[in-house]
Amino acid sequence: SSEKKRLDLFKMLKDAKNINYLDQVYFALAEVAVIDEEFGQALDYLQLSVAKSVENEYQKAVSSLTAADLYYQRQNYQMSGAYYDTAMMFLPEDYPNYKSVKRQTTIISDLVNHLTVVQIEDSLQKLASMPRPELNALVDSLIQIVVEEEERQREEELLRQQAIAMGAQNRSRMGPGGGVAVGGGWYFYNTQAMSMGYSEFLAKWGSRKLEDNWRLSNKQQTSFAMDDEIDGEVTADSLMIADSNAVFASSNPKDRNFYLQKIPLTPEQMEASDEKITQALYNAGFIYKESLQKSPEAIVTFSDFHDRNMEDHELSIQVYFQLYLLYKEIGEQEKMEEYKAIILERYPESDYAKLILNPEYFKELQKKHNYLTDLYEKTYKAYEKGQYTMVVYNSDQALEVQEEHEIIPKFLYLKAISMA
Repeated sequence: SSEKKRLDLFKMLKDAKNINYLDQVYFALAEVAVIDEEFGQALDYLQLSVAKSVENEYQKAVSSLTAADLYYQRQNYQMSGAYYDTAMMFLPEDYPNYKSVKRQTTIISDLVNHLTVVQIEDSLQKLASMPRPELNALVDSLIQIVVEEEERQREEELLRQQAIAMGAQNRSRMGPGGGVAVGGGWYFYNTQAMSMGYSEFLAKWGSRKLEDNWRLSNKQQTSFAMDDEIDGEVTADSLMIADSNAVFASSNPKDRNFYLQKIPLTPEQMEASDEKITQALYNAGFIYKESLQKSPEAIVTFSDFHDRNMEDHELSIQVYFQLYLLYKEIGEQEKMEEYKAIILERYPESDYAKLILNPEYFKELQKKHNYLTDLYEKTYKAYEKGQYTMVVYNSDQALEVQEEHEIIPKFLYLKAISMA
């Protein structure tokens, strides 16, 4: 039974001699969980299998690939892509279906990149919509985290240096026979040790009052207070905030501009952000539809494109046509007619409109293309033979078939020379 298998595998986990095989044991537990359709538990075991795999690269690859497939089935494409990437790092080229796995990895990676662009730009636009004082307060909270982390690291380093110094001092106090030399005792009874510690403190912090937040040399500046006025008087902080709408390039994580420079605060930046989202949704929609054969996700993505681009974008007609085809495929007549009407009304002269009205349109177009290509070859041979009247006649015939074909300029050029 599954329960018996689990108990046996848990015993193996506790056995010290299996420490180098934990990745395989966790993978076996994942297989049992999959059989029992406990997919969440299976993913937990697979994550442990990948984490515990140190020397067995093949097992790491297989565990990663299994996790990637499970995440893909659960439509968690971000996690699926991450595990596919890990699998491809260790998967041998002679692995069965290696090319198929590599192709799937590339497709999912591209999809995740496009979806990530949408998520990031949406988040930045949401920040841009916040009132500026609230946005500044949020940024200041991020800066405070950076400051506190630096303080923590400095304190850890100071404690480390003090420990080294104390160790050296204690060794110097040991007598030749290993006993304590004269003048030893508790740290705070040792004037030399206290003097060294006091000097190190002054070198690091300077002279500080014994008070709350003693680490901060300028509490007024680093508290990020947002009050503009005190007792009716304009303060230095209010001047800083009043001028905070200006954003400059910065690489300092303790500077507001470091965060604000990435947020689309101007109309031009917002337009560029919108364009990134538009392109990402367009590409993601086609990956869902063409590469992954997932019509529901494609419909959601293309519909999101439509909702965000109320004013026609140059890619809109292609998205509308894909939605027309997708709804036709799943038999949603009402939605299919909706996008058919949009295309016929807004783009009546487009190839897409003509294809909707005449399903044989592209076949006819191809026939015209082949006809014009063959006719041009005959016309050029006539030109080489000096049959200029034939060249003019064939060129006129080509213009009657289609005036906007890419080969028409060649006909016009031969006709012009022949007439001359």
